[in-house]
Amino acid sequence: MSKQSKGAANRLHHPEPEQRAQHARWLASLFADPASLASQTAAAYSELLDEVLLDVAVEAHREAKLGLAPPPPPPAPPPPRPLDPLPGARGPTDVFGQAHPPSAMEQITCMKCGRKVAAGRFAPHLEKCLGGGRQSSRQATRRGAG
Repeated sequence: MSKQSKGAANRLHHPEPEQRAQHARWLASLFADPASLASQTAAAYSELLDEVLLDVAVEAHREAKLGLAPPPPPPAPPPPRPLDPLPGARGPTDVFGQAHPPSAMEQITCMKCGRKVAAGRFAPHLEKCLGGGRQSSRQATRRGAG
């Protein structure tokens, strides 16, 4: 959006103070004459609104007085607090309460080179071991381009 069109859009949504004052004076002149259509429309709307509000207030009072109003809902129970760890338990436990070491710390032996690698690093190691990975793809790109 250009600066010019932003300014035009801004003027449509936020008129100048003088324009606001002029608009307010125009509206006031419409309501000054009690016989005008605007004044009669506002009076009818005000009368309808008063009638509806009074009806709702009387009905709510009647229900409260006769005990017909539903009771307020009970307060929400506090959220359950987490269970304390069992004494001597190491780390997180499964649903049966058995503690297991994190799987990323397990050592896995590579099938290709026989090296022991942490489970969390096994996938990148195997990719390099089998000739894949970032370096080999760069070399293949260089070979294809050269």
